[in-house]
Amino acid sequence: TRPEPAPLRLFAAIAIVVLLWTASIGAGRTFFNLYLDSALGVSTPQIGLLVAAGQLMSVPAALLLPILIRRVGRGNAAGLGFLGSALAMLPLALIPNWGAAGAAFMVLSVFAAIIEPAFSMFSLSLVSDSWRPAMSGVATTFGAASFGLIALAGGYVIAGFGYEILFLASGGISAIG
Repeated sequence: TRPEPAPLRLFAAIAIVVLLWTASIGAGRTFFNLYLDSALGVSTPQIGLLVAAGQLMSVPAALLLPILIRRVGRGNAAGLGFLGSALAMLPLALIPNWGAAGAAFMVLSVFAAIIEPAFSMFSLSLVSDSWRPAMSGVATTFGAASFGLIALAGGYVIAGFGYEILFLASGGISAIG
């Protein structure tokens, strides 16, 4: 049989979506602890407690994901996660309080636990078996690129404009994705 041509347009679309929606998770995970320390003066043990709580909150979300997917579907679950992660950036940007920031990080962790597997299942379902490794590679590559770009540019944005602008911009970029 003739090999199936590569779905390059689909790969490009998925690459753009992943590059954009990962912005809020990248900013949250990369700069949350720095924000708490340098902007809010939160102690290191308290920051560790908030990060641990966020990680623990993601466990039930991941375990409940099959129920969510059965109800709304893979693509819709990922889309709700994109929107939720974008909205989770608002308290980080607008409420300079460690409690609000901690709650936002926990919500962000929950949505990350939903988005990553739901979007992976959704994007892999868009291509034939022979192109699934390439699709997975596209998503992984552009997710890592987004984290890298956020980490690189984020420091400059914080230095020039503040944490609020970084968190608002990354939330807006994710909403676009």
